[in-house]
Amino acid sequence: EIADRVRAAVPADRLIHLVLGSERHPAHLADTHFDAQWNSCGERALHRLTGGDAPGHEGISTHQSIHTLARALTAAGAAFQPAAPGEGMAAEGALPLTSLVLSDGAWRHGVREQEAGLAALALSLLTPQIPLVFDETARDADRAHFVQSALAVRAKLISPRLSDCRPQS
Repeated sequence: EIADRVRAAVPADRLIHLVLGSERHPAHLADTHFDAQWNSCGERALHRLTGGDAPGHEGISTHQSIHTLARALTAAGAAFQPAAPGEGMAAEGALPLTSLVLSDGAWRHGVREQEAGLAALALSLLTPQIPLVFDETARDADRAHFVQSALAVRAKLISPRLSDCRPQS
């Protein structure tokens, strides 16, 4: 209902992408009403590994975060996709890798955080997942150049591999 209302309220000539943010990873909603799904498990692991959280935050070790991020960056796409609320097994209708969004490190504030944010941005731009960049105004010229360069690399190196992920008709 929310997706339908948003799309109805936006002018037809404006391109919008609705991203579902749900811990339950309901694949049927992403297939029918939304353009992508937030890869929250992968985003949290990326945040922990690039210095956004102290080691052991939420009782999760660095080793666990590495494995979670690795699952999020491989063919599985989402780190976890429960079949039903409360179940920890993979869903039969798992989301395709191109239907997931990974963070770009928008949490940075200081110099150290900016470096960590750029590392997170590089990872998210070079994965087959949809990059989500939160700087519509491009106020940071260095970051804008970095994003433009990374997207060019992505187009040449990553996009051809996406044909393996796309449904065949």
